[in-house]
Amino acid sequence: MKAIKGNFEELETASNVTWKTGKVVRATKVHFINDKINYIHAPIKIVIDLRATTITGLLSAPVNFPSGASPPAPVADVVELKLQLKERRLFDVLGYASVSEIRYGMVAGATKAIVDVEVADGSETAAGKTATCKFTIFIPTSSTTVCPQMLTDLKSSSSKPLAFFALSVGLDDNSELKIYASNDFYWTVAQGAKTEQLLSRPELQNLEADAKESLTATSSWEPRRDFLAEACTQSAVALINTYVGGNSQVAHDVVHQLNFVEVEAPQMGTNVWTHDKKRIWLSRVRINDTGSCEVAMREKAALQLAGLDPDDAQSPKKF
Repeated sequence: MKAIKGNFEELETASNVTWKTGKVVRATKVHFINDKINYIHAPIKIVIDLRATTITGLLSAPVNFPSGASPPAPVADVVELKLQLKERRLFDVLGYASVSEIRYGMVAGATKAIVDVEVADGSETAAGKTATCKFTIFIPTSSTTVCPQMLTDLKSSSSKPLAFFALSVGLDDNSELKIYASNDFYWTVAQGAKTEQLLSRPELQNLEADAKESLTATSSWEPRRDFLAEACTQSAVALINTYVGGNSQVAHDVVHQLNFVEVEAPQMGTNVWTHDKKRIWLSRVRINDTGSCEVAMREKAALQLAGLDPDDAQSPKKF
């Protein structure tokens, strides 16, 4: 459980009184919610509003619950998720995990320890191969020499069946399923009947490439080029123009910087969208300084120059 909108008093009451571990309760006047079912792999796919439902504690001996949840749905079921673009669903999965070597990179302005994970549980694809799903985990770290304990434990436990919770699945730019570790993501060493079945199939830990098929986007995360971290050693429109035309110089892989320039806005009626109409792309922007040149401009830069918030979904339409 976690606090909603900073209501820690409600959280404390729920944790220590209403939903105390082992307590037996009766639910009456149950209020159902017709909302998206985030955890689609729950055996009973309904959502109950606990605030609107009457909960009464019973005088009964505490009930011993299993020490850990055991997600029952097979990996192959991930293809049954019929998602719309930009829609996300949460789900859980259990299986043997193959964990990559730990690497480090700058993500969203912070240093992260990064690993790629591939999970298999013996379920099969339509082609008769072992179904797998892949995702990447990012863990904040203060140093590239000290690995976060979570990832160290994950790698050391990869020989056992593991349960992964609160994974988020959505469609990428190519409309392929892609899995992300949500903010609530965590993992545990698995228990239960499915775990016992997996322990009898150790061959799932070392599958050949032609014996398995990933049902999610297969590209592992690689850091994008960080232009803000590079020194701008070249400056001036006249220099940029030497890379244009029939007698142009070789365009070396360097960053150019233009200061105190005037950017001419596109003319009325100019098409500012990419071919797929998903984002703004100004392919011919005229810049005046010591001379003039035409450059391409990405959506974020164009929106910022127009005084619009790049994180606002309505900004491209206003532009």
